[in-house]
Amino acid sequence: MCAPKTLLKKIQKSDNSHFDVQSLSSNKIYQVNVDTTSCNCSDFPHIYLCKHLVAIIHYFEGADLKPQPLSNADKVSEPVVSSSLVQ
Repeated sequence: MCAPKTLLKKIQKSDNSHFDVQSLSSNKIYQVNVDTTSCNCSDFPHIYLCKHLVAIIHYFEGADLKPQPLSNADKVSEPVVSSSLVQ
C-alpha cells in the first residue's frame, strides 16, 4: 500500500473521532469523522471514501471502512402499486 499524499503535518487531531485535514492545493480544511466514517469534502458523497479519510486511516488507524448503512436520503423507495391495477 502506498502512503497517502496528505502529509501528517496537514492533519490536526481534535479528539479520537474528529480530524481537520488541510487541502494540499489550498487553505481549505476538511472535517473527517471516524465514528461516522465521513468527510465533508466534495468527493465523499459520491464514493463514500476520500483521500482525507484514507490519510487518517493510514496515520492513526482510526476507522472501520466496512460498508455503512444507507441514510434515509440514500435509500431507494419501493414503487407503490395501486390496488385498482392489481387483478
